[in-house]
Amino acid sequence: MEICSVNSFYGHASIIKEYCGYDKKAPIPMCIQHGAPTYKKLLYHERYNELIFDYWVYNDAAKLDAVNYLNISPHSVHVLGAPFAYLYKNLEGSLNTSESSLGTIAFPEHSIPGSTVTGYDEYAELLSGLSADFHPITVSVHPHDINLNRHNVFIEKGMSVITCGNKSPLQSNFLNNFVHFCRGKRFVTSNRWASASIYAMMLGLTYFTLGKFPEYDVSNGNQAS
Repeated sequence: MEICSVNSFYGHASIIKEYCGYDKKAPIPMCIQHGAPTYKKLLYHERYNELIFDYWVYNDAAKLDAVNYLNISPHSVHVLGAPFAYLYKNLEGSLNTSESSLGTIAFPEHSIPGSTVTGYDEYAELLSGLSADFHPITVSVHPHDINLNRHNVFIEKGMSVITCGNKSPLQSNFLNNFVHFCRGKRFVTSNRWASASIYAMMLGLTYFTLGKFPEYDVSNGNQAS
């Protein structure tokens, strides 16, 4: 059991333990930044009030935000990079170099309990209307949206639907699944620049943005999770 559950959610804890040869049964004694977006201040979901708690962040900008906006001591924030980079190193960088790669994997912005992304119908229409060079198209749908049956709109348009999460509370294989589903793809797309965009580009995929910036419906705070 990890001290901070977010360390397990995307598989960060298991990645770092494997890379460092760390005891798999011992919790990592700090909270790891869970994603790499640049449009919001980070660590809100990971912040703890314990004075002795330490944080692992991706870069100096994230550290500065933690210090300036969350009043975390600079002595408690350590710039150690993204766990995905360590996973990439573990896999020796030979992940998606085939010249025969084809098709597109899409990562639409996902919902969370109480905040549902709108416009999936429109987004599915845009994806299906891409030229033949971008097909076949696979859409990675977050487990929360699958629980809401919002993935069906992509299936109805003839696209494959997968999820990198395993729909459990702790999605320990998330990033390993991500690498698996990106293999063999030529393009990656989303309607918002996010962690998946950056990670897929590291794997050799070509990124493009498709669709308008996501909007959210927060009228129902009791939706299925």
